[in-house]
Amino acid sequence: MSQTVQAKIKAVPDPAAQPAAATALQREVGGIKLFHTVDEDFSVYAPASFVERFFATCIDYMIMGIILTLLKLPFLKILSRLEILDQVGKVQAINSFLLILAFLVYQVAPQVIWGQTIGKTFFGIRVVTLGNTSNLPPMQILMREFIGKFGGAITLGFGYAMMLARHDKRCLHDLMCETKVVKFKR
Repeated sequence: MSQTVQAKIKAVPDPAAQPAAATALQREVGGIKLFHTVDEDFSVYAPASFVERFFATCIDYMIMGIILTLLKLPFLKILSRLEILDQVGKVQAINSFLLILAFLVYQVAPQVIWGQTIGKTFFGIRVVTLGNTSNLPPMQILMREFIGKFGGAITLGFGYAMMLARHDKRCLHDLMCETKVVKFKR
């Protein structure tokens, strides 16, 4: 037997009392809200597990690799000529620039715009502030993604593994930037 779940659409009651982002239509399927507003209280959501965060990161880095490859395509001829001419510094500078560009395009921009990357969306997790709001300032996201995650990597993974011992499941970069990753129902 299959159960059909009907989606009901309802408008937010008083548009004048709600922010512009919250006045959009919200969908509910079986009592689960499918649209999350930026002013939503994320304190009711449990912390994301290590497995969810790990596989979301794997998906994100695979997609970022594809983006990096696509960004390199126009430069392949230039890079090969520079390598033949033994100009390693210029090759590394171009590669570094493209890596930073791919990182900004895929990791930072989606978190500024939507609050999550494709990998996080797939697993239903989201980065929020300790104040339980989802609108992180761009500088906080840059610090979390560049400095914080680099700090977690140079500690030989301890910065990431520390979430296994913490009750709030926060990594080093979450602690540095006063953020947390929560699991919410889609």
